[in-house]
Order: sequence, then C-alpha cells, then structure tokens
Amino acid sequence: MDGIPARDRLGEYPFEEEELEEKARECSLTEDDTERDWRRLFNLRDTNGDDEEYVLDDEAIVSEWVEALDNRGWFQSVSSPERCNDEEPYNSKWRVDVKSEGRGKLSFYIYLDGESLNGDSPDLMEGAVLFWLIEPTGGDNIDHVYPWYKTIYDGFWETLREELLSCQELRHFDISDMESPAVQGNKEGVQDMIRFFIREHNASVEEDPEGLTNVQRSDDEIEIGQLHFAGEIDQSTHFVICECDQTPSESLHTHLIQNGTVKPVSNSDTAFSIAEDARGKIKEYNDLSENPENSKALAAVFGSLGTVVISPWIIEVAFNSSAGLIREVTAWVGLFAAAVLFIGTILIILPMYRLQRYDWESKRGGKLSKLNPL
Repeated sequence: MDGIPARDRLGEYPFEEEELEEKARECSLTEDDTERDWRRLFNLRDTNGDDEEYVLDDEAIVSEWVEALDNRGWFQSVSSPERCNDEEPYNSKWRVDVKSEGRGKLSFYIYLDGESLNGDSPDLMEGAVLFWLIEPTGGDNIDHVYPWYKTIYDGFWETLREELLSCQELRHFDISDMESPAVQGNKEGVQDMIRFFIREHNASVEEDPEGLTNVQRSDDEIEIGQLHFAGEIDQSTHFVICECDQTPSESLHTHLIQNGTVKPVSNSDTAFSIAEDARGKIKEYNDLSENPENSKALAAVFGSLGTVVISPWIIEVAFNSSAGLIREVTAWVGLFAAAVLFIGTILIILPMYRLQRYDWESKRGGKLSKLNPL
C-alpha cells in the first residue's frame, strides 16, 4: 500500500475523510453501494478535535482480500483468516489455509506491515507462501514473496503453481521417462522389477493403494487414482508408484507418503534405496537396448573388413597364383581377419541375447534368465 512506510503499523496510520473520499472517486467508488462503501474497511478514531480520522481495520482488510481470493475459483477451499498471535495487541500477520488441486494444502501468510515481514522467509517446499500489504524494505526483489494485488491477475495461480512445482520437485523420484526403451518395451517387466526390490528391502507390496488410509489422506496432494501399487514400509509410511502429472515431465515415478503427507523420497532410507535400485536397473536395460543400433555400425565395419581382406585372400587361394611367401602371409592375414570377425560377431550377438533374456527380477541386470523375454 503506497504512502505507508514499511516500519509503520497498518492500523495506526491515520487518514482524513476528505482524503479517502478523493481516493474513492478516483477508484469510481460511490456511497450508493452502501454494502461496499469504503468505510467498511476503516475504524473511526476519536481525535478530541473537530476533524475525524480513520484507521484501517486490519481484520476487515484481510477478510476482504480472502473473499476476493476465494472468488477467483482457483482453490477447492479457502479458510477464514486467523491471527497468528492473538496475544499481541496489534497483529501484523494473518494466516489463510487453501486447498489446491495438485499442490495440496497451502498456507498463505499476509503481512500488514513491512517490518515484520523482513524477519520471515517463505518456505515453498512446505507450502508456505508470503504476501505483503505494505511494501517491505527490498520491495518486489524478495524471491517468492508477493504483493497482495498479484492475486488479482488471472495468471497468478498458474505462475505460483509452477514455482511450487519447481521447489517441491524433490517430493517425487523419477524412475524412468515414459518414452524410455524399458517402459515402452516392457512396462509390466519394469513394474515387476519394482515389486521385486520392494520385497528385497523387507517391505510389502500393496496392489490396492487407494484403500490405504495413509494414502487416502494425501488425496489433495497427488492423484491417488493414478497409482499403480505401493510398498508398505510401515503403517504410516508408503512408497507409491504412479504416473501422475504433478511432476515437471511425464515419467514413471515414486512418492513417499508419511503420516498422510507427501514427503521427499530421501526421508526414508528404504524408499530411497528401492527407487535407486529400480532406476539403476532401467538405466542398464536402456544401455543394452542401444546396442542393436551400435551393432549395425559395428557390423558394417566388420563387413567392410571382410570385403577388403577376406575376399582377396579367398581369390588368391582359389587361383593359387601367388608365390609361397606371399601365399603364407596372405593366409595369416586371412586367419587374423577371421578371428576379428568372430570376436566382432560375439560382441554384436551377446548384447542382443542379453537384451532378449533380460531378467527384471534380479539385482544384477547382467544375469541371463528366461524370465520376461521381450
């Protein structure tokens, strides 16, 4: 709010009626709409003189802001504002809880003087967002702290949502891109592999995560209808596998749910180990899947070698037209080329064989198995 120093308290800064009437005319406000009259936002203060003074009513101001916020339609619910400290004679900080689709519960704090804001900082990771009514020292240069009027703009929630998504990115763990060879070629094998690692880490597999109370409590943070299955580490800790859109890119990923709240996967050593093991297996498979392309180039090289070296050798032997020494050297060159071709064939075929027989249910991806052939 212009004209009020950052150090002053909103409810102590006086306005004269003439000044407020002029501001009302500038804003096209009239007293015809008595319900929305500017006086609803002020308290009349006795000055023991002829002139009346008005001071802003902090509760009315915050309630008006919350009403406007609720009318935007961005949130599933918006709570009534609450003072953060009722014991103080003047409270400069109010809290409003909103429930958003995808980002869960957020806490909006609005500061009614700039000085009190300077002692706090936002915590987007935990969903704490700060707004100011009186510009603090530093103005708009404070990261993730917003002036109250930003909420008037249509694109504000989308901008804030992207910032929340960026800051809260650690609340999921990408196992694989949806376009990776592993997921594209054998999605069921990938899911079985994750189940295998869940059991390997002494957790139990839950095929119906939507029925778990702990998971149900996180419904405002993730789309539990898109969960594939979960690993139960204990009754209050679950490791869920999903493809929800609450991540920057399309991926098969995991969330950790502790006590009904989505937390960083790194909060649980067990969950983090499962996720890392699974991602490592998929990376190994993807590396193997690239070998057929590499093998084509390798085969072309060895084919050229055969044309250059083997063919003249065969011709020489067939026509027996070389002297003994030349014939002997040619024979050795031919044998060397044949050995190189044999080794090259092994290098080409073995990765392809390993890919076809890749065992998703093992700690070592190199192990050959007849399980889950592609």
